[in-house]
Amino acid sequence: MFASKVKNTLKILWREYCSKTSVHGVGFLKLQTTSRYEKFMWSLWILLSLAGCIYMTYVGYQKWENNSVVFTYATRSLHVWQIPFPAVTICPVTKSRREAFDFEGAYDELKRGGALRDDGRLMDCHCSYGMFRAMLHVCVSTVNIFNFTGSYSENIVATLRNISFPLEEMLEKCSWRGVAIDCGEIFSEIITDEGVCYNFNILTAKDLLRVENLDPTYDSVDSSRNSSLWSNEEEYTRYFGSGVYPRRALGAGVKAGLSVVLKTRKSDVEHVCRGGMDGFKVLLHSPDEFPMVSEFYMRLPLGKSAAMFLKPQLTKVVGSLESESFERRQCFFNSDRKLRFFKVYNQNNCHVECITNYTFGKCGCIKFSMPHAPNMKICNSSQIECYQHGLVAINERSIRLQLQGSSTYRVCNCLPACYELVYNKEISYTPYNAEAQATSKNESSNDISDFYHSQLLIAMKTDRTLPLTRCRLNSISDVLANLGGIFGLFIGGTTISLVEIVYFCCIRSVRVAITQHRLHPATPRVFPWVP
Repeated sequence: MFASKVKNTLKILWREYCSKTSVHGVGFLKLQTTSRYEKFMWSLWILLSLAGCIYMTYVGYQKWENNSVVFTYATRSLHVWQIPFPAVTICPVTKSRREAFDFEGAYDELKRGGALRDDGRLMDCHCSYGMFRAMLHVCVSTVNIFNFTGSYSENIVATLRNISFPLEEMLEKCSWRGVAIDCGEIFSEIITDEGVCYNFNILTAKDLLRVENLDPTYDSVDSSRNSSLWSNEEEYTRYFGSGVYPRRALGAGVKAGLSVVLKTRKSDVEHVCRGGMDGFKVLLHSPDEFPMVSEFYMRLPLGKSAAMFLKPQLTKVVGSLESESFERRQCFFNSDRKLRFFKVYNQNNCHVECITNYTFGKCGCIKFSMPHAPNMKICNSSQIECYQHGLVAINERSIRLQLQGSSTYRVCNCLPACYELVYNKEISYTPYNAEAQATSKNESSNDISDFYHSQLLIAMKTDRTLPLTRCRLNSISDVLANLGGIFGLFIGGTTISLVEIVYFCCIRSVRVAITQHRLHPATPRVFPWVP
């Protein structure tokens, strides 16, 4: 009895729905004039349309799932004064002044099997054995020749500072935005994987590094300059005219950029430490990046002038992407990825920290230039071979995991930063004859002839740049429009059609059941009379 009532209620609901729904084709299923063949045809078409609707909805979802964040060009360009001038790190290929340490002489003496004196100096060349071992950390071409074993006290950073070229000897002339300036005012010392280098425009130590997590003796980055008024995510927070730090160009062209004349004493040039290379290694990078000079440098040969014209490429975020997972947006915000040694997250800083951790885990020590915690020991020269290929080993491991189908983020988890600044470069070289220039100006060229001179010119190519933006592929309105288009195309439905289904399933079904119960009340049971 109950089953028949339910069946009758469903028939009434189906008949009403077919006669009143806005979904196309359903009404033909309950027309009395429709034959069984026609009803079958319409049922087939409705099912095929519904299947097509479901399939296209699935395709749309997969597209959103796999490509929810896309790159587009911004609608407005930025002036270059809204972007910091790049940090410039310059490292001499020649690592020591011959008067302070004759690496070539020490090398020849040790190759011949020279003996050590009681004071730790080589017998014939009077060279410090400790200095030689310290120099091996930056002289990669000679590492495999000598097989040092055991521990040896090597104060590497202090030694390299004592024998390297002072800033005032290496940088002869500087010009910033067309005005001559003392090089010491705009350049500062920085310790990199290339040893003692000099940098222009990098963030100060307190803005770049988590000083509280570092060894107190680690002082590779200058900390004496003003606090930074810029970050990649917030850009310049306040405006103080043209004197903000990090410095920025006010326009395009050489007169709005940086010019540096460098010199190297001819008697200091040797080709044992770095093989056949000479001159300088130059790295241009964002001010919030710690320089990895040995991996990504450009060459500035002796006696050459290099002109570099830059086109900055800024990547920004439009809209709110923080709620998206980093796998979808393929980048990290500063708040997503906290680094141990750096306050600023970017892919370069993440790699530096990852190499440090990898090297410490593998060797039990780290390279002298790496940011490190108090419990991390500095590797001595007997451990150079262990640490020198850290980046290559990490990349190989990442590729191996990827080929095995594992997550590509497990080794370092160093995705790009969501806000990123890179500088595309055009470089040209020409001979630079400082001696001829001095002669033509009737200046004394006696001292000039003792040096090799090189010139570095860096300037913006254009005064405006068009940023790239990360944004959602589809907003909520786009998703609704796509789903509505698919729904309307295949079954002619709208949101009202969905409301109809909910109405007939939840509200109308109850009303019909109540009405049927009132029209056909249950017959009371009559029990037989028992005497």
